[in-house]
Amino acid sequence: MDFNLWLAFHSNFRWIVLIALLSTLLYTYSKTKSEQNFSKFDKNIIKLNLFIAIIQLILGIVLYTQSGIVEYFYSHYPETVKMREIRFFGMEHVLMMPIALSIFVSGGFKGKRINGIKGYKIWYKRTWWAFILILLSIPWSFWALVSRPLWRSVIH
Repeated sequence: MDFNLWLAFHSNFRWIVLIALLSTLLYTYSKTKSEQNFSKFDKNIIKLNLFIAIIQLILGIVLYTQSGIVEYFYSHYPETVKMREIRFFGMEHVLMMPIALSIFVSGGFKGKRINGIKGYKIWYKRTWWAFILILLSIPWSFWALVSRPLWRSVIH
C-alpha cells in the first residue's frame, strides 16, 4: 500500500465532500421554502451523499491505521497529547470527521422519514452542522500548526 497515494486521494476527495455539502445545503434550503414531499430525486441525493461519505471515511480509516503520526501519538501519548499537530491527527481529526459525516448522512435519512418542509429543515440543519464541523476539522493550508496543502499531487 502506498501511503502517499491514499493520502492524496483522501486529501483531494475532501473537495467532493465539500461540494456535496454545499450542494445539499443550497438544495435543502430551497426545499424548506416549498410545500413538497421527498421525491425519488431527493432519495437519490441522500444515497449519493452516503456513498461519498463512506468513500471518504474508508480512505480516512486506511490512513489512520497506516499513519506514522498516529502511531507516534499513541506510543508517546502523555507527551503527544500536548502537541497540537500530532494530537490533531491522532485524536481530533479522527473523532470529528466520522461524527460530522454521520450527522450529514443522518440528516437526509431522518428528513426523509419525517417528509415535507419539516423533513427538509432537519436535513438542512444537519447538513449545516456537518459542514461547520468538517470545515473546523480539515487541516487547512492557512492553519499554522496543522497546515497541509489544499491539493496533493499523487506524483512523488
